[in-house]
Amino acid sequence: MTRLAAVNPPLGMLNDVPNTASLSWIKQKDLLVLFTDGISDARNVRDERLGEERVLELIKENRDNPTQVTVDRVFKMLEVHTRAVALRDDLTLVVLRS
Repeated sequence: MTRLAAVNPPLGMLNDVPNTASLSWIKQKDLLVLFTDGISDARNVRDERLGEERVLELIKENRDNPTQVTVDRVFKMLEVHTRAVALRDDLTLVVLRS
């Protein structure tokens, strides 16, 4: 797993051209996963964050599944974690396979 550096401001917030990077992809194997902090910062009834580590672990466990399965499982984990707690932020998740 390679974690891309977060930049400030977030991608798409300005009209400026973002920094560029180049990585080699293995066809039909590699994933690009983008998610907002609304997912990792989602809180449960005890005010505990879901956490980036749990999200990434679930994605790694599902890396060979179709991308829709991965998306569905992340949102199911979110649902179980937050239960009746109102969400405080947007929830955006993008999973792309090479």
